[in-house]
Amino acid sequence: MLSEFGRYLILKKIAVGGMAEIFLARRVSMGQFSKFVVLKRLSPEYQGKRSFERLFLTEAKLTGRLSHPNIVQLNDLGQVDGSYFMAMEYIHGVSSAEMMSKAAQQRKPVPLGVALGIVFSTARALAYCGQALSHEGESLDLLHHDISPHNIQIRFDGVVKLLDFGVATQAQRQEGSSRRGKFAYMSPEAFSRQHLDQRSDLFSLGVVLYELTMGRRLFKGRNQQETKQKAEYCEVPAPSSIHPQFPKVLEGLILKALAKDKNARFQSFEELILALESLNKELNIDSSSERVARYLRDLYSDDIEKRSLQLQALAARAEVIGSDPLDEINTLGAKESAPVNLSGKPIGQLPTSMGLPQSKTPAPLEGGDGLFGKEEVESEVLAGINAEKTPSAEDPRQKLESLQQDLAALGQADKDWDENHSQVNSLRYMIFGLLLLLVTAASAYYLGSQQLDSKVTVSTSNKTKFIISSEPSGATVSVSGVRWGITPLDMEQDSFEVPITIHISKPGFEAKSIQMSPKPGSVLQVQVNLPQKSP
Repeated sequence: MLSEFGRYLILKKIAVGGMAEIFLARRVSMGQFSKFVVLKRLSPEYQGKRSFERLFLTEAKLTGRLSHPNIVQLNDLGQVDGSYFMAMEYIHGVSSAEMMSKAAQQRKPVPLGVALGIVFSTARALAYCGQALSHEGESLDLLHHDISPHNIQIRFDGVVKLLDFGVATQAQRQEGSSRRGKFAYMSPEAFSRQHLDQRSDLFSLGVVLYELTMGRRLFKGRNQQETKQKAEYCEVPAPSSIHPQFPKVLEGLILKALAKDKNARFQSFEELILALESLNKELNIDSSSERVARYLRDLYSDDIEKRSLQLQALAARAEVIGSDPLDEINTLGAKESAPVNLSGKPIGQLPTSMGLPQSKTPAPLEGGDGLFGKEEVESEVLAGINAEKTPSAEDPRQKLESLQQDLAALGQADKDWDENHSQVNSLRYMIFGLLLLLVTAASAYYLGSQQLDSKVTVSTSNKTKFIISSEPSGATVSVSGVRWGITPLDMEQDSFEVPITIHISKPGFEAKSIQMSPKPGSVLQVQVNLPQKSP
């Protein structure tokens, strides 16, 4: 796909999840200036809904204040055609989750030096999050809440980058705690909704270190409920009980990081970093970025070159479209709204099973999409959002000023999304190559009194085919909480769990939901009429 979006040229959709779409894009500007970026754009169904816009802008506001070599940088925040977006640093590499899956497939275990190097860099980034200052000189004391292999990106040159501050909070502004992040990496105090501090993120990083060094998942169950129970129970097998030759000094460090009682853990990331440095010296391990890069070159070999060639091809196409060195790319059919600074103001002239886990031994890593492909994020942040429409304003200044007032009132308090609202598990995006594989269906019943038709036929393929249309078209299709695309939609799935719920929505129209329990090999046709909402 090649489409213009403000000053950016969208090259490829990377992922969809939570409340945003993620794209690989190219900035082509004056003097033949160009660079790859990652665009995170608020999904169409959330445009114009103040609470979601506030949450998106809050993420940008926090991320924009961070400047560290091990944190993905935010380069731009703006609005095009009513849609807010962030432009972030592009990382030419892989996530730790992708690397671990690849290592399992090729039977090339992650070396201790590589594992320690990744955790070392991430710990430095998180230590900085606790020390960083706001523009007013106040400590941000930032908690990430979603430390996992999916959010630790590794460039092919060995540099590690922490990303996705979508559910981050400031520790001192918590008003009651809500559960955020993935169950498999969640701290015991997060499960019990205690007041959280950096020791919660430290526990999550301890889980990552365990999995990197052991080559197996720690709390992952057969399904989300079993994973939750294993993580909440928090029984951590000693690494030497599985691998007798596992270094005792490293085992002690890991078990301390994973102590169920937060007072028994390392009390800060600075303390953890000192312990890692001491460990490196004692074991004489090379954990440098060069060591990480060598392992990635061995693991991915020719694949690195293929990815580089693909980028070069995409860049060449972008430069043809933006070939005039004196003109920036303009949006087709729409003018770009004024850029927004990180305070929200315009710039310039407004331009498993129930019970305890059955096995105490973590499951070994296995290759394939099942390893990390269905990691869901517990997002009670989104669960309680009151998605009221943003009042319309003729002057864009009024809307920006209104949102800025909301941000000031919002701070980082959790009161807008506390536990009194229904719990929703929201799958957040997984960057660069992790596909969202879920669901399919084929026999339906009606929900509501509005017209909604479905038809099921039998296919010779084992895949279930979905043909989903709506009147009007252009509606968003989500299946069991995961966004599939826009109507008219024609796609196949070969792996799913039943029952599923298909949700079809479009701003300004009444949404529709269908629950189904299909059989593989069927063809499902769904047609939906969406009545327009009353003014």
